[in-house]
Amino acid sequence: MNKVKQSLQSREPMAIALVLFISSMIIGILCSRLGSGLFIDGVDSLNDSYFSVIKQMDIEYGSLFFYTAGTHLKSFFLFFAISITVLGIPYIVYKIISAGFYMGFLLSALCLQYQLKGILLAAAYVCPQALIYVPVIIGCLKYGYHVAAEVSAGSEHSISHCIGILLKDKKLIIILLIGVIAGALVETFLGSFLLRKVLLLF
Repeated sequence: MNKVKQSLQSREPMAIALVLFISSMIIGILCSRLGSGLFIDGVDSLNDSYFSVIKQMDIEYGSLFFYTAGTHLKSFFLFFAISITVLGIPYIVYKIISAGFYMGFLLSALCLQYQLKGILLAAAYVCPQALIYVPVIIGCLKYGYHVAAEVSAGSEHSISHCIGILLKDKKLIIILLIGVIAGALVETFLGSFLLRKVLLLF
């Protein structure tokens, strides 16, 4: 019975996270629908400039990889740095809500403007790196919440003590780091290749 109870308790934060993500995604979809008249011209301009540039430009894959990996690694370290503070749980909630809103708004906006081609463009933009990033993000959210909850519940809040809590599962952190780098590799090489292929339809 205790094992079942612990299992349910461990899943509850992820259930809440899923509800927050889906709710914010729906709000993002609604906002894009309500404001569709405001951004249609902007999307057309994007199509004429940004899309055409991507199709024609020579990609420096080395620079693109370091930029992509650097951006994601900064977010990774910032996420865990904040998770050991009192802002840990609010920051996790903010990241979930903002990600859901962005995803809903982007998907809806592209589908509104380009219909089926918009779905293909969104899929090319997100996949295949999402196959790596999604498990990494879930792992970060679960462990970040665990760390933030333990820090908040504890009586000692010294930096060394909080870092000690964070580093309890070093293997997981290393695995997540490897996942971020692997995702950046896939995003740089395979993701950019697929995106350029789909953009040939526009």
